[in-house]
Amino acid sequence: SKNPFYKNFLHVAPEAELQRLFASKSRNYICGDTDPKKYSNLNATYLDLTDINFECDFFDCIYASHILEHIVDDIKAMKEMYRVLVKGGKLLTMVPQNMNLATTYEDSRITEPKDRLKAFGQYNHVRQYGLDFPERLKSVGFLIEMYTGTELSDVDRVKFNIPASCILYICTKQ
Repeated sequence: SKNPFYKNFLHVAPEAELQRLFASKSRNYICGDTDPKKYSNLNATYLDLTDINFECDFFDCIYASHILEHIVDDIKAMKEMYRVLVKGGKLLTMVPQNMNLATTYEDSRITEPKDRLKAFGQYNHVRQYGLDFPERLKSVGFLIEMYTGTELSDVDRVKFNIPASCILYICTKQ
């Protein structure tokens, strides 16, 4: 459509393929990362999800795919995203999840990349999310809808870069 769907859209750690899609759906597309130089071709800005440099109730939508498992204080990041969303605004998020874990596994004493790889599945992850991930999102106020990759059409899965094994969490600010 010619009219953008979103007034203000935030894309965290932007993927180039998705940037075009999201920019076409928003009047004001912003992308950012803690290392914006990695995304200089996308005109990214510095963004710390635990201290978002935008006013309250600013964004209509935030897309943060496979981000929270890298952030030491993920709850603070969730609270910040909640803060900067307008009422009714959406956070679209995915994380790697271990469906065999009832509760998220994290241990702040594990800091070495090789030890993180062993404990969390990737050298730069700080936790392994379990089945309680939606409860973590709800704890900061979000209403949660969950869609498995297999529930989405092949077109949507490809368009939004969602593996069939992932769960897309659509989190709404109340």
